[in-house]
Amino acid sequence: MIARSIHELGARQREPFLAINCGALTESLLESELFGHVKGAFTGATGYKKGMFESAGKGTIFLDEFGEMSSSMQVRLLRVLQERKVRPVGSEDSKEINFNARVVVATNRDMRREVAEGRFRQDLYYRVNVFPIKSPALRDRLEDLPLLLDTLLNRIVESGKLVRTTRFDSEALNVLRSYSWPGNVRELENVIERLGINASQTGVVSGADVSLDLEVNGFAQSDEHREIILAKRLRCLMTSGVSVRHLSKRQELDLYLQELAQVGGDVTQAARRLGIKRTTLHMRIKRLELKLSSLP
Repeated sequence: MIARSIHELGARQREPFLAINCGALTESLLESELFGHVKGAFTGATGYKKGMFESAGKGTIFLDEFGEMSSSMQVRLLRVLQERKVRPVGSEDSKEINFNARVVVATNRDMRREVAEGRFRQDLYYRVNVFPIKSPALRDRLEDLPLLLDTLLNRIVESGKLVRTTRFDSEALNVLRSYSWPGNVRELENVIERLGINASQTGVVSGADVSLDLEVNGFAQSDEHREIILAKRLRCLMTSGVSVRHLSKRQELDLYLQELAQVGGDVTQAARRLGIKRTTLHMRIKRLELKLSSLP
């Protein structure tokens, strides 16, 4: 969205905007998509194909997941950006094509660390790091939540996925603010869509609704957090006074999760109450979850 905004608000807005995910393609396919190829360059190359650098004209090329490029692709791209010329795959050196497109790249990696640890070329990093824009994570700009909520709700309604007005009450907003949002705005949009579809007839989403959705569908940040979530999702079938050896796998897991819930997810304290080691409790929960997940 940032790359497209740069394009649409600039002098190149009437020119093409071409985007590609560098991490989603094999090296050979990425090379062909970016630089094009001539007939016979490889099996299946039945004719000449323009690459993005040639097709973009004076527009914008957006390279998403830029940090995923292989070393050999980094070398070739560096040459292209330095000389502002591109050579289609399989063509002679004399067949280079000038290009005048703007190049915008994006990555979620720490590129300075990638360079320092030898996974990314330093010269290419400095070649593209002309005007850096840092996009803050949603957890670092939670004051945007009300505005994002309205915008995303309107977008979902306009798409036809929601046919009624949905409103998040104040407690729901508080719960949204308390979450860390590892999936950023994309995760927020999914949560809003699910809650909107599942909202009651009044169309009001409560804090309890948001909490339940995040517990079931959100990312756990640690083993302890994950265990608390599972404890809330499952209902204990037996009390803690029943001997473990007489329980089914499901009942045993529910027993452990109930103990965890009662002590706020403190694994050490739960293990002490059960009379077992902390590592043993961890191991049993993981083993039971694995066995139960494989059942039809």
